[in-house]
Amino acid sequence: MTLAKCGTPSGYVTHKNAKEDACEECREAKRIKSKLWRQKNAEKDKISKRNWAAKNKDKIRLKNARYKIANPEKFSESKRRRRALERGNSHEPYSAKQVLETYGSDCHLCGLKIDLDAPRTASIKGYELGLQVDHLIPLAKGGSDNLENVRPSHAICNMRKGARYESTSK
Repeated sequence: MTLAKCGTPSGYVTHKNAKEDACEECREAKRIKSKLWRQKNAEKDKISKRNWAAKNKDKIRLKNARYKIANPEKFSESKRRRRALERGNSHEPYSAKQVLETYGSDCHLCGLKIDLDAPRTASIKGYELGLQVDHLIPLAKGGSDNLENVRPSHAICNMRKGARYESTSK
């Protein structure tokens, strides 16, 4: 039996058949071959991915939940970006840290200090005085998702306000 040369897709298969980790050259060759196949067979690939997703909903849900816990800032960013773009609004990335550095740590709605140690998720006890980033002009009313249109607020103040315009002069 002849062994396939390393750095080729068949070399990758040889490694796998021998139940060993493939070398970097073989992994790269396999990646390139797979990428080319996906480009040539875009429709088949799309159907295959859709079928896999339909059969593995629990795996996807678990992966997304782990990602949300491990990357809360990125998760929040992607959720805001999606909501803004769905409504045709503009979006520029910003972080909660940037909002606090720019506008301070007082709630723009009631003027009281925000508890930065409080949880930021409504399902966790004690979230009410925690930080939420509030859109001055809500996304639902055509507001943009950028640093100029957001201010720090208490979670409870932001929820009471809802999707209304609110003056920041308190």
